[in-house]
Amino acid sequence: MQHMGNNDGPPVAASAASVRWQPSDGKPWELHQLNPPLSAEASSDNDNGNGIMRASRSRSNLTAAASFGSDSGHSELHSELISKKQWKGMRHVRPPGGCYSPPYLYVTFHGGSTGDEHNVVRYARDGCNLGTVLMTGPHKLRELRGMMLSDGHLLVAEAYRYDSKIVEYGPCQPESKGQREYVRVLTRRSAHNEGLWHPYGFAQWDGYLYVSNQNSHEVVRYDVETGLPGPVAPVLKEYESKLDPGTFVKFKAKKGRIRGVAFDKYGVLYVANKDLGVLLYNHQGALLGRLPVKKPISVFYCFDRDSVWIGSVKRHSLYEFSAQTHLLIQVISDPSLRHPAGMVSYGDSLYVIGQATNRLLEYSISSGKLRRTLVDKLPDDGERVILSPC
Repeated sequence: MQHMGNNDGPPVAASAASVRWQPSDGKPWELHQLNPPLSAEASSDNDNGNGIMRASRSRSNLTAAASFGSDSGHSELHSELISKKQWKGMRHVRPPGGCYSPPYLYVTFHGGSTGDEHNVVRYARDGCNLGTVLMTGPHKLRELRGMMLSDGHLLVAEAYRYDSKIVEYGPCQPESKGQREYVRVLTRRSAHNEGLWHPYGFAQWDGYLYVSNQNSHEVVRYDVETGLPGPVAPVLKEYESKLDPGTFVKFKAKKGRIRGVAFDKYGVLYVANKDLGVLLYNHQGALLGRLPVKKPISVFYCFDRDSVWIGSVKRHSLYEFSAQTHLLIQVISDPSLRHPAGMVSYGDSLYVIGQATNRLLEYSISSGKLRRTLVDKLPDDGERVILSPC
């Protein structure tokens, strides 16, 4: 078996593999030598110099996965067992010595029922589960959706029925393994704030937090410091008396299934509407145009490529458009991409939640191909994903 990673040096042979077999009851067995050794392929990991092995070996319906590391010229194959009745494809495990370095992936989940995940879970970019993020606060969380980092603080959308609110958490606590303390409720649904109803997506521009709302069919903006509704969009000024405070975009109920929102660097707001496509608005709230994607869900602006990514449930695909010309750049289609609910990029990687398959996926932006499945089974239906430096 050889390391077939980068081209910085000649291939090196791996030593015998020790495997910690882990049965489904969670009690470890004794260490065993694999005989014959695993057959595997390795690729370079630019973050820490380790190669990543993907391999499978069944033994009593248990499967071994492996990672390949090099330390001072000595190569060793580190393996650990993942209990699973059926093995589907190759699996990735973290390199020896721990998970990937920052930034990390924050994921929210659908929630709503007892036993569902009602917290933000932090993952390393190799799929390593680093635990929950939100420390206990005075408000019960049930259905988390959109997230956004603002001056180091984390804003999270709680979409539960008539108790919709935006909750703020403080900076990461190093002594608490990256968890964040509750700070306040930035804003919540009330008789004077009826536009905030089942909030879904966040976008921030010029001191305001723009929130898309599934049940009110509106994009409403709030002052990110005070939590008070911002001014109604100038193009809607004449209808202000009939609108909810802070309304920036308003749809009729029959054509108002809005989901994700995002700003590009030019100040253009992209609003995903499952009925109408992705609609573009200027800072006045005037409609600029539409991107012809059917049943869009997620919208993400990639600053490095100056492009807008859109996830659609119509063909379970990802569409990349130029933010300057609004011309289509590429389409990524994959069987794992069912209901792409959230996405974020880092370098050449695009991380996507496949909600219907309950997976966290990594795609290569340059090739448009699936790079790997980071998490094969999320603890609940995934919703949104963002990057966090801690």
